Amino acid sequence: MALLDLPPETVALIIGFLVEEDLPSLIVAQSVCRYFHAAIQNIFPNPSSRPGAPDEAREARIHPLLMSRFNTLFDSANCFPESVKRRFLDEDIYLPFRKLPWASTEATRAPYLRPEASWRNMSVTWGGPRITRVDVCAVLTVYGGTSMRYYQLGLPPAGLTMGLLWDFLLGETSIFNVATTKWELRLGEHLHSYDEWQELSDRASYPSRESIERLIKGGAEARHSVTLLTFAHMGCTGFSDDDYGDLWCAEPIGAEKPVLHEWTGTMLPPRRRF
Repeated sequence: MALLDLPPETVALIIGFLVEEDLPSLIVAQSVCRYFHAAIQNIFPNPSSRPGAPDEAREARIHPLLMSRFNTLFDSANCFPESVKRRFLDEDIYLPFRKLPWASTEATRAPYLRPEASWRNMSVTWGGPRITRVDVCAVLTVYGGTSMRYYQLGLPPAGLTMGLLWDFLLGETSIFNVATTKWELRLGEHLHSYDEWQELSDRASYPSRESIERLIKGGAEARHSVTLLTFAHMGCTGFSDDDYGDLWCAEPIGAEKPVLHEWTGTMLPPRRRF
C-alpha cells in the first residue's frame, strides 16, 4: 500500500512522529507533493492538529522547527558556546538575531523577513496546554540601584506566535535596548507573587539573580504560562544604533505593535500583614 493511500489520520501520525524524530526529513518531504506539503504545513503552525495534542498531561516545549531556526531568540545565551563563562550580550541586542542560522547574508535573510513568511504564524510552543499568559519580568541595574518591572504581554486569539515574539523583542518598548545583557523564555513558569516581587525590589538595592529567579516558579498553576525574563545593565558610556556600522540590525516585521499590560491585581490571596 502506498503512503498516499493511507487514511489522513495515519499520515498525520507519521508526520507527528517525524517532527519528534527526524525534523530535517520532514522539511524535505514537503516537496514530495501537494498533499504532503499541505499536511505538513498544517502540523507546523498548529501543534493542536497533531494527534493527541494539546495534551494537558504533557509539558509544553519550544516548537522543534522554530528551535532549529530561531534558537538564539529563546535564550540569548545560546549565542555563545557553553565553554564561554560570561554568556552575556555586550551592548549588542541584535547579536541573537545575527546568530540565527539563516541570517548570515541578505540573500538568505530575505525569505524569512517577508511579512507573510509561514514561521510568523507558528505557535512558539509544541504540545502541552495552550499558553494563555506571558509574564515579562524586566530587571535593569544602574549605578545606584536596580529597577524591577513586571508586565503581561497581550495575546491575540492565535496565542504566542513566533511573529509576536519577534516583533516584541524588537519593538519600541523600554524593555529591550542596548543595555540588555540577557533574556530567556521560560515555559511553564510565571511570577508567583507580585507582592514578593515588589518587596524584593523595595528592600534590596542590588538583588541577586538567584533571588529574582526564585520568584518565578513552575507547578500546576503555571502550566499555561510563559515568562520572558530579561536583564539589563546601564553603564556610564553611551551607545547607539549608529555604533553598529555595517552590521545587520533586525527590525519588527508585523504591522501591529505588541501590547504590554501593567499589573492590575493580586495574583495570589494577599498575605496577612502585621
